[in-house]
Amino acid sequence: MIMPLIPRRARLDPFALDPEEDAYGALSGVTTEYQMAWPFTAIDQGEESQFIEAWMGRFAIAAMGNLRHPRQMPEGNPQGSWRK
Repeated sequence: MIMPLIPRRARLDPFALDPEEDAYGALSGVTTEYQMAWPFTAIDQGEESQFIEAWMGRFAIAAMGNLRHPRQMPEGNPQGSWRK
């Protein structure tokens, strides 16, 4: 996500970044233009049904034209989901 103090909004929220300097900044311990909007989520092989169901639900909502901008950003607390 784009840092809330920057007066700019992305076309989509949350959005992906290519693995480059901007993505590194989002993962660093300093404040940058980009920040994490969702925690990293482990997907266990053989136990991925919860992950699949969650995304199938989002895709279904989008296919019906009912997917809306998240009520808040970040959507989930990313604190502690990566190493600093």
